[in-house]
Amino acid sequence: MPREQDGTRRQMPSVMHTPFPVDVIPVEALDEQSSHIVEILRWQDAFKPLLSTKHPTTRGRAALLQVNALAAQIVLESAFMKEECLLDKLLPVFQEIVMYAKRFNSYFTSRLSAFSADVCVGPPLYLTARMCRHGPVRREAIALLRNTRRREGTWDSLVVAEIATWLMEIEEEGMEGDFIPETSRVRVAKANLDEPKEDLLLTCMKRVRRPDGTMDYVKATVNWDQVVQRKKDVFLS
Repeated sequence: MPREQDGTRRQMPSVMHTPFPVDVIPVEALDEQSSHIVEILRWQDAFKPLLSTKHPTTRGRAALLQVNALAAQIVLESAFMKEECLLDKLLPVFQEIVMYAKRFNSYFTSRLSAFSADVCVGPPLYLTARMCRHGPVRREAIALLRNTRRREGTWDSLVVAEIATWLMEIEEEGMEGDFIPETSRVRVAKANLDEPKEDLLLTCMKRVRRPDGTMDYVKATVNWDQVVQRKKDVFLS
């Protein structure tokens, strides 16, 4: 993993989402985006028969592919979004990610080891917990990350669950009823491991109500030993 110049910090798997400045997007890029979205939707339609097959193992594997296809759809559709609130229209896609992740886990969790070299449902569930501001769906995604109890490649489900929980709590401090306004939504999230102190250093940005649209940094530190202890408690429970 890459290190800072002082050699003490390791950057965790990317947890970033930075909206693209819409006013400078080339028309060719928008056309290419639309083309990719059409292709991924076409693939999902063609793939649906496998999701309802009578063979349980095939349904579970198909659910995993569908989860990642839906995550790809979200990444494509959100690539050029200028405002985080525009993600709300993707709620049905987030709901499907959670539904198919649960289906995959129901078939395979008991058969999978605590470590997998392959990426399964971790990144799509984190994507949902990070981008979906619908409280019940977001919490269900975080709960699934905690219950997955697995490391997929560089993705540790319990660690990213901690990050997602922190981001959710920051955003919900500024809720207006059941709605999180644009000024309370984080724009960038980074996680770095400070190895000597065994701390997980988290940073995100929130837009504040200023005419120039500048943003404020929000930072927090999570003690790595506490995360490790929670991991042990989960595995022993």
